[in-house]
Amino acid sequence: MTGAAKEAGQQKERAVMQINHSTFTNVGDAAAVLTMQDVRDVCAAKGKAEYAAAVNRLTVLIPSEPLNTIPATEEALARIVPKSSKRHPNPFPGHIATPAAYKDFRRRVQAALRLASGDADRRAVLNARRDGWYELLSCLKENVEQGGAVARVSLVAINRLAAASRTLDLEPWHLSDRDALDRLDATSLHYNQRASWSRGLAAIERYRAVLPELNRVLPPEPLGTFVEARRIRASVPEYLEAQVAAWIAQASNKGIDENSGEPIEPRSVSTTNRYRASFRHYLTTLGKAGYPVGAVNDLSSLVTGKAMFAYLSAAEASLGAVDAINPGSVLRYVTDIITVASRNGVDVSDAAKVSRGNEMLKRARVKGQEMGSATREFCMRLLADKRREKIFANLHVLCREKAEAILAECGGNPAELKGRKRATFLAFGTIAGFAAIALRGSPDRKGAILQLKLLGTEPHLLAPDRNFKEWRFWIPAENTKTKKERPLMPITGNGSEVIEWYIKVVRPLLDGGRNLPWLFPAPEAADRMSGQRFDTYMLEASTACGLTMTAHRFRAGQATRLLDISWENLPIAAELLGNTPAVCGRFYAFINKQKLRRNTYEVLDAREKEMSK
Repeated sequence: MTGAAKEAGQQKERAVMQINHSTFTNVGDAAAVLTMQDVRDVCAAKGKAEYAAAVNRLTVLIPSEPLNTIPATEEALARIVPKSSKRHPNPFPGHIATPAAYKDFRRRVQAALRLASGDADRRAVLNARRDGWYELLSCLKENVEQGGAVARVSLVAINRLAAASRTLDLEPWHLSDRDALDRLDATSLHYNQRASWSRGLAAIERYRAVLPELNRVLPPEPLGTFVEARRIRASVPEYLEAQVAAWIAQASNKGIDENSGEPIEPRSVSTTNRYRASFRHYLTTLGKAGYPVGAVNDLSSLVTGKAMFAYLSAAEASLGAVDAINPGSVLRYVTDIITVASRNGVDVSDAAKVSRGNEMLKRARVKGQEMGSATREFCMRLLADKRREKIFANLHVLCREKAEAILAECGGNPAELKGRKRATFLAFGTIAGFAAIALRGSPDRKGAILQLKLLGTEPHLLAPDRNFKEWRFWIPAENTKTKKERPLMPITGNGSEVIEWYIKVVRPLLDGGRNLPWLFPAPEAADRMSGQRFDTYMLEASTACGLTMTAHRFRAGQATRLLDISWENLPIAAELLGNTPAVCGRFYAFINKQKLRRNTYEVLDAREKEMSK
């Protein structure tokens, strides 16, 4: 974070603190709550020793910021103790042992802030309202039991949406109103909060189709989205939106068949969506920076050297802000914009020249040629600690054992699994099946494995038979990032045993008798398991086994172990990962450097021993 961005953020926190202070003048003790030191003192006076201790711990975690300098606001909390994420599950590994312990600590600090500020009391009053949200939530909770239409996990996002809406006196029937969504969006402190509200909106829209009684408190038209609200607020002219859509349509075709006139190999939906996101960010950022976006008639006049300089300057100035994107994302956006414009016959030479000369993008390009620092650290620690490597190599077995232990507590009957036990069992079981394929088959990308089909006219898994004693699988070209088919591969050793156990014991609970084709079906929808649910399962199961990791780090760890045995395994690792040896070599070069250093010292030690004879 730059000094200017940090100072701007702290000024905003102080402004919010003053607003809160003026709001709290009639809320008892909250009138004196201005800093986190006040929060600690109020919690201690109210007998909440565990909350006071959690706040006091901040003096150890962030010694550079005394408690009396940290504003007692949710914004300050989001900055000093950020929400746990996949990439950064525990920001203080040197002081807090596990991601779960960090989440518990953060919850205590947040509870302390809300108790001292009077926010907890206000939330209780809001939640006790007999309003439209009360009726909507009551209906959903009635249908959340086993076999009901509502997934329990979706209630979390809906409850968060309801709590935020109630603070602004917004009812469920306001959720199609752009102005209402715009007001709600403006109160979000960070992207994750807004994303949670978006999931709540999507869930409500999904459930109204199967629970008609919800329509009593919902608007007749479809619910709005925050993306639409932000676009309206950014004031990007409709004619520019139309030009962007036309450009993307043109750029998304790899060519036209001369005989049929049909597009040849149109680019994927994810690529098209990425193009759209790139232009959305480019245009809105230019508009916020004061560039006359609304005054131009042709989109091509916004892909110039001058416009690109303005965009990059604004993006760099915002680094460190709550909703800022990182330089790597800016580089991808710029690359997409130049690519799409050039495919539409636009002269992009000046814009490309500006992007090549930008120092922020130069650093992003260099960083993009290497493995991320967090993933590299994970891989290095994996090689240095045999205990960690043993957990890694046996993750499928460990997860199966933990799942079977939970099942044994219910008498071995899967139907008796309820609530949290059921969710934990599914997490361990799912990761056991996934790890069996990735460890004993092929460490392919998460998306490719989640798209594997067990049933249907062309299944991707083949059961053992007279000629083959192990399960086998293949991955079609359209499911891989490189668009190259992975040929039939065996799931070797105990991997076949684990995948068979997963199919017989775990998968029926996910499928629920719906006969879905996917190996990893979604428990709440007629689709494959979502990446978000899988990531949650991966984090929970791997942490419980003693080695917290994401699916990406899991894949990187498998390649790291193979290359550490011998750098000559580079072609094999590249083939397994679906990369070229050149790409694989760049990302895992640190392994070869480590081995070269070790070999150098071994050669020098042998030389010295020979000289001493």
